[in-house]
Amino acid sequence: MMVEPADLFREIRGEGLLLVAAILASAVLLTLLVQRYVPQLAERLPGRYRLSALALVPLLRLFIIAVAVALIVPQLIEPTFENLVAFLGAAGLALGFALKDYVSSLVAGIVVIYEAAYRPGDWVEVKGEYGEVRSVGMRAMEMVTPDDTVIVVPHQTLWTTLIHNANDGTQNLQCVADFY
Repeated sequence: MMVEPADLFREIRGEGLLLVAAILASAVLLTLLVQRYVPQLAERLPGRYRLSALALVPLLRLFIIAVAVALIVPQLIEPTFENLVAFLGAAGLALGFALKDYVSSLVAGIVVIYEAAYRPGDWVEVKGEYGEVRSVGMRAMEMVTPDDTVIVVPHQTLWTTLIHNANDGTQNLQCVADFY
């Protein structure tokens, strides 16, 4: 059975709009409270818990947004099985496009591990950045530059960029010096 786009949405009434506006206002208010008071709370915590508390801010914001969307959607869309399947299909398609680069980095990570294009301890140059590979994860590698800057390079760059590996898994690293 085909779902017509006009049948997907509810008839929007005044009380429905007020409820949606109240949910949005509550979500904005909660987000502002989290952004203001969680960092203040983190400053009062012992040092080892401070960074963990600060990392909660984006997670709490994401949770507030997800709850707000979950409360708003039934107000706007008629909750029938067909409408729910159509809505979740569209949301899945949008999520697929949003995560396309992430999945590409995961697949490239498998290729990197299999081909051993770079390993921890290798000195590599990627897009003009030079440093020692500190770790190779499934999605990205971390490298430390000579000035002690940590750079996270997604494995997806393997598909489109030249990667210069100076020592390719050996303990020997050639040093080049220019004499004038």
